[in-house]
Amino acid sequence: MDEQQLIGLPDELVERIREEAEENDDIYRRRTADLDVSRIHYFHSEMVSWAIRQLGDLQGARILDIGIGDGHSSVLMALAGAHVTGIEVSPVALARTEALARHNGVKLDLHEMPGEALRFDKGAFDGILCVCVSSYGPGEGCRRICARVASRRTSIHD
Repeated sequence: MDEQQLIGLPDELVERIREEAEENDDIYRRRTADLDVSRIHYFHSEMVSWAIRQLGDLQGARILDIGIGDGHSSVLMALAGAHVTGIEVSPVALARTEALARHNGVKLDLHEMPGEALRFDKGAFDGILCVCVSSYGPGEGCRRICARVASRRTSIHD
């Protein structure tokens, strides 16, 4: 991760972000490379589908997906017509997401970046999806972090 992104964050938060990136890299290295978005685990699929529906019509919408993991939610939103920017602290997860996007014929704008250090202009996105990313603190903490870059809607579910 680019150390410039972490400047200004509290030391304990920087350490937690680094640890999370390493842990996530280990997790994603062990997973199989299944590129079929229809085979997401049932519970996760239901939760992600519900959260995406909360964003409304995605056709042409600019969506920020925070903590994308394998990229299933990003790909599903892109397939629904959204212009998706995904952020993740794990470079291994980002590589898996790139493969998933290629396999499904969609383009994503991916960044290795912690949610605590969003580098986007105010109002850069029409909506934000943040599912199961408890590292950003309680829901209100995540909402405060996201409010600056979202122009309209968020779907935050931890």
